[in-house]
Amino acid sequence: LWTQPMALTSCVPGVDSHSVYALGAPSRLYAVDRRSGAVRWVVPSILTGVNSAAARVGNVVVTASGALVAFDTAKGAVAWQDASGEWLGGFA
Repeated sequence: LWTQPMALTSCVPGVDSHSVYALGAPSRLYAVDRRSGAVRWVVPSILTGVNSAAARVGNVVVTASGALVAFDTAKGAVAWQDASGEWLGGFA
């Protein structure tokens, strides 16, 4: 087991076979190696991170808090985003 100190928000982390994805403060998305605990990448996020889960979908990790944003799991680059708010009805 390992620990990785970071200022987490009240989010639910996403997990896949390689990484744990979590939103941390201040507005950062972390990808941490699942086996070693080493930080794979950390990226600034436009999200507040408050109560937002990080869900792995294909080759992206998706988060939502003010906008729906997908980050590439390999590098953390923004793959796509939708700030329209139209997707909110699907999560209610």
